[in-house]
Amino acid sequence: MDTVGAGYEEAWNDLLESRENEGEARLALNLYQQLRDAGIPAKSIALLTPYVAQARLLKQLSGHEAGIEIGSIDGYQGREKEAIILSLVRSNEKGEVGFLSDTRRMNVGMTRARRLLSC
Repeated sequence: MDTVGAGYEEAWNDLLESRENEGEARLALNLYQQLRDAGIPAKSIALLTPYVAQARLLKQLSGHEAGIEIGSIDGYQGREKEAIILSLVRSNEKGEVGFLSDTRRMNVGMTRARRLLSC
């Protein structure tokens, strides 16, 4: 999903020296809930992001819901789930993507899903 113009602006987290995007985090958790409501078990879904600050924010906003798996793209290499929700965080007027331009990192993030990938 392209969130440009939706008011989901990225922010810099000084403490973690990482980026986060609360609007996109809430959207990702909404997508997660839609999958759960459709009958997909929590153990079959993972929320991944390239940014540590976003992973922390997702965990906070989820209330540490039992069964929800949230992690970084780098920490998820070699694993798969039926459904992956990929929170890419970057949304800015300049269209900057930063280190997400690294195709290897994006390849890992986009190939972890067996059946469904939602970005």
